[in-house]
Amino acid sequence: MLQLAVDAAIPAAFGGAGGDALIIDTEGSVLPERGAALAAALAAHLARLAARDPGNAKKAAAVPSQGDLLARVRVLRASTPTALDAALASLPALCDRYPTTKLVAIDSIAFHARAAGRGGAPARA
Repeated sequence: MLQLAVDAAIPAAFGGAGGDALIIDTEGSVLPERGAALAAALAAHLARLAARDPGNAKKAAAVPSQGDLLARVRVLRASTPTALDAALASLPALCDRYPTTKLVAIDSIAFHARAAGRGGAPARA
């Protein structure tokens, strides 16, 4: 999921969507360190692609940094069913605020229901 989120920011000059991504994290499993590693690897890969095509000024100018890629990934933590409901309800406003959003991912939509089955948070009707 993090790889897809970082990939959503690949510039159009490289055939990417050039957009933002939003991850709603219910499990606390979205690790900033992993996102940073993926963004660094992608930035290096795009720089290598641009270097292979020296006549393409658009690619050379469009190579993003790790920070550029990470800035396009937003993570909302929704640790309770109520927080998940609020995050889902806020999606239209977030997409209005970030109109280049190309990906919305939820990790995981079923987490709170599974937790309820293990004696965690109560299930909602």
